Amino acid sequence: MRTRRALGWMLCSLLAAAAGAEVCTVPGSHATLQEAVDDPTCTSVEPASQTHAESIVIRRSLTVAGAAAAEPVIAGLVRLDAAGIQVELADLRIENGCSGRAFEVQRGAEIQGRNLTVRRDAALPCPALELFADGFESGDTSGWSVAVP
Repeated sequence: MRTRRALGWMLCSLLAAAAGAEVCTVPGSHATLQEAVDDPTCTSVEPASQTHAESIVIRRSLTVAGAAAAEPVIAGLVRLDAAGIQVELADLRIENGCSGRAFEVQRGAEIQGRNLTVRRDAALPCPALELFADGFESGDTSGWSVAVP
């Protein structure tokens, strides 16, 4: 009887965890990749097959995967920046003209890539990553610029 009860609790726990898992689409359920990456209900982010001109910072474990048939392009810097996170990037192209790197993995983050192309070319644009690194800003900062007039 105890074994059946324990199995019942395990099954309920697994179903509850699966119910909280959500695939978020961009555009679709979210307007930008950063919005989807920041949404704690998104366990997987699925960018549409187009060019997404934005830089993103990933600070939690999740999957960002495009459709294998038509690989989406992230035209900006992608930074994994949190200790102990595990991120899977699949069926994507990351390309930009950001100085230094096209892709960053920091503070012990782990990445698993599948069908992933990363390209840095100074002739390409570099969308602003963040104006402030301390998280003080709030609201939609996607229209802000780091360009000096």
